[in-house]
Amino acid sequence: MLPDNTRLTDAALWRMALRVDTNGLTALLYNTADNAERDVRSFRFDPAGGRRLDLLTATIYDNPLLLSDFGRVSVVVTTPYMALIPSAAADVAVRILGADADDDAVIVNDLRVEGTKLAMKLPREEVSFIRRTFPDADIRHRLAVLIDYFGARFTAGGNGRRLYAIVNADSVDIVVMDRRSLVHAVSHDISSPMDAAYFIMALFQQSGMDAMNDEMFVGGSTSGRNEVMETLRTYVNHVMPVIIPGSVSHPAVSDLHFDLQILPLCE
Repeated sequence: MLPDNTRLTDAALWRMALRVDTNGLTALLYNTADNAERDVRSFRFDPAGGRRLDLLTATIYDNPLLLSDFGRVSVVVTTPYMALIPSAAADVAVRILGADADDDAVIVNDLRVEGTKLAMKLPREEVSFIRRTFPDADIRHRLAVLIDYFGARFTAGGNGRRLYAIVNADSVDIVVMDRRSLVHAVSHDISSPMDAAYFIMALFQQSGMDAMNDEMFVGGSTSGRNEVMETLRTYVNHVMPVIIPGSVSHPAVSDLHFDLQILPLCE
């Protein structure tokens, strides 16, 4: 366990992946010289504590460990204000998202799939704080992390498609791939695993997938994932679990969001 109240002395060997959402932030710290050295810090925001920017600022500056001079910092964010756009349209992402020049910052994520980028808008003050505090940080939408990960691992031949779904406690993320091309990527809020199953099947059908031959892979929290898979197998022939690679599997990260667990493989 790393100390909470001091910065790392060998921080150049370490990476930090920071996930920020409406509820709080989670930091995954991992040593590039020793895969066994991993640590996690999670902080919940007080719903009555004021603006998210103030809560984010206080949380980070109250925890010196997070301010270590890491060799690399990646920030994963969650926002509904995003769009998948053609690569050639990156220059007009501000117009596509309807961003306000004073209040919004637009970030365009390159993706490891052909012809597509992910554009998102975030509060300008929050982005400015992240840039000041972590000058070299790579800010990515959680869907961008999943698209990169699944896109790099899809090796199916022919014209087959694959659907990947990550079931979280309050959301489901769904990515549909056709070889190296992205077909769909969406996130939905859910209140139960059955909501996730509904959204997965709806996108499966919308994507023109074949219930007998095309494949689904489902990951995320174990209880929710298993219930969703059981339901989906009623309708789809090939439904399999997403397996966390052994290279990033570690007891310290077993309960983390999937995007944070696999982020080291996407860098």
